[in-house]
Amino acid sequence: MSLASHVRRIREEIGLTQTELADAAGLRQATISQIETGRRTPALSTVFKLASALGVSAGELLQESGPAGGCDHPAGPEPSSLHRRNDDLSEF
Repeated sequence: MSLASHVRRIREEIGLTQTELADAAGLRQATISQIETGRRTPALSTVFKLASALGVSAGELLQESGPAGGCDHPAGPEPSSLHRRNDDLSEF
């Protein structure tokens, strides 16, 4: 789920209009509309304002979930494989 989808879903769940959210976050209603439709990528400071106004963490707004509700980014390599790579490089 994208940031735009998270903002809109949470705003609607708590019963705020775009204007009410904008007022609570110190933003313009047009800005909220642009963010929710994906036409504008907010600055990190704006994400924090939105999160505060919505009563959630910035991390929750930025989290992307896959089909099963988990993260769709692959996990990084296991720490032990990183150590092996560093050991391999120590020969140089």
